[in-house]
Amino acid sequence: MGVEVNAAGLRVGLVANGWPPDVGGVPRQVEMLARGLLARGARPTVLALSQAPERQPGTSWAEELWPFPVRRFRADYGREANLMDGVQHPAAEQELVRWAAAEKLDLVHLHHLTGFGLGCLSALGQRGLRTVLTLHDYWCFCPRGQMWHVSGRACAAVDERECGACLARTWPGIMPSAGKTAESAAEGRAAGAALDGRAVAERLSFVGEQLAYPSELVTPSHRAAQVLAACGLDRGRIVVLPGGSELPSSLAAEGDKSEQANPVGGPAGGPAGTSTGTRASAPAGVPAGIAGRRGAAGLRVGVLGATQTSKGALFLARVVAAAPELTVELHIHGPAVADHGDTSGLQELAQLAARDRRIHLHGAFAPEDLAEILAGLDALAAPALWEETFGLTVREARAAGLPVLVSDRGALAEGLTVGSHLTVLPAGEGRAWAAALAELRVLPREPDPLVPSAADFVQAHLEIYAG
Repeated sequence: MGVEVNAAGLRVGLVANGWPPDVGGVPRQVEMLARGLLARGARPTVLALSQAPERQPGTSWAEELWPFPVRRFRADYGREANLMDGVQHPAAEQELVRWAAAEKLDLVHLHHLTGFGLGCLSALGQRGLRTVLTLHDYWCFCPRGQMWHVSGRACAAVDERECGACLARTWPGIMPSAGKTAESAAEGRAAGAALDGRAVAERLSFVGEQLAYPSELVTPSHRAAQVLAACGLDRGRIVVLPGGSELPSSLAAEGDKSEQANPVGGPAGGPAGTSTGTRASAPAGVPAGIAGRRGAAGLRVGVLGATQTSKGALFLARVVAAAPELTVELHIHGPAVADHGDTSGLQELAQLAARDRRIHLHGAFAPEDLAEILAGLDALAAPALWEETFGLTVREARAAGLPVLVSDRGALAEGLTVGSHLTVLPAGEGRAWAAALAELRVLPREPDPLVPSAADFVQAHLEIYAG
């Protein structure tokens, strides 16, 4: 880290696509940043999306009980009639401009603009406000967010026609090929594909115009910066700033007692559905007896985060289910998230858990339960199939001293100490993952000193703000 930055009185607006107790890494990181800025004498204020069903889309309100101002804006997902509606949202732009003016901000740090629209960048920039944008994923260039094709593969770059075809399968109702007719089916498909490609090109052109406004573009890893550069973003403009962890250092010692405490399941060999610790209720569509039960298997391997196919939870469940000789339990903690409306992956995951007592679905968890969940695991797995931009739960597990098994796709291993507590495996190769699980042994808790602390994270942001 560089020299200490005097943050006294700095009025920083933080914009995010959610706020605790909303699930996800972005809300947690933005909250940590806001608290850290406040502790350093700055004056943070937050504007975050909400999906509260009791609120009308487009309305905003203040949330009390926070040590700094927090305002929520009801998202209007589903309003999109075409591809450009996802990046242009006049009502959200107006709300953001009003909020920034009322708070008399020195700068606005935008952390995710899905639901707000990229037009917010020019709306602020044209009024003379300095902006910083953190690209937590690839949503600016890929409306699906992850550079993950609808057919189930990672994408290396943006291609207008290929992206158009993918998006037409994902959201046929908003692509211009919908309802396209011609004298022949072949002519109709060709004409529709050309229209979809032009729609993607129009969106990308708008993205390029908007990304010219922030004074800094931030992303959490060098690998993410490489992918963004392959999408056409100037690599020289991208600042790499890894996420931080604020897990207590005492957790490593506490974890050695987890065999007795057993906070994430019932007694070994107990009946389905038994549990002695903190966990969420069963995910939607999962029989209650599956969630949180504990079988007679040995080592406890956790997968933390949303369960859409690209994250790899289903892949690892398939690996475990196909290898009955493995003496591991797979504990999946995270919200049940469909693949842009496709629930087949969630259904298969539930079916695997119903048939195999070693596979446990716990559902979403509250951030305050993270330390207890990690204390009840022997290892954490992050079997991502997409180009992960960072991997917050991996860093939190290593900060807690847990060994981790991670995919070689994306930035999951980037910046971590190489050694016995870090195993990197080929993405999507079941035999390699099965072999690693078979060889897994209990290791002493050894926190990784290379994981940035919350203080490091805040200091790095202040250095950007001072630039």
